[in-house]
Amino acid sequence: MQLTDADRVRCAIFMFRDDARVWWHGAHSAVNMTTLTWNGFEDVFYGKYFTVSTRTRLAREFLELRQGSMSIAKYVKKFERGRYFVPMIFGNAAEDLKHFMEGLNATIRRGFRLSGAKTYREAVDEAMLSEKDGNDIIEETQAKRINYQGR
Repeated sequence: MQLTDADRVRCAIFMFRDDARVWWHGAHSAVNMTTLTWNGFEDVFYGKYFTVSTRTRLAREFLELRQGSMSIAKYVKKFERGRYFVPMIFGNAAEDLKHFMEGLNATIRRGFRLSGAKTYREAVDEAMLSEKDGNDIIEETQAKRINYQGR
């Protein structure tokens, strides 16, 4: 949707619930709604909910994010949430892909499929397929082991 700054601000305010709504009732008196830009609104909102130290911590967590024992789905969720706080990566497709790949488990990263990924979205799809293939192999091996023990 192509919205003016004023419309974006109104839409965001409309979505506030609970504590955010209460906070806004007090905070809006300190701003001029007729001249408030989206960037100005973000500054006010982030000043309350995402202080500089919080944004710095979230950016650091993102830069250090590794898949570890997480599923691909959970890793992707954390990755997509975290990249918002690191503008040097967010919006740069090559950096996005590179950082995502570096955080993957070595077994999935070495997967034969990932070598062809050209975009972040392709890498996510291929990582999910690679994880599924790995899980299928484990299940098949376990089933064979159980059948063998039964003989």
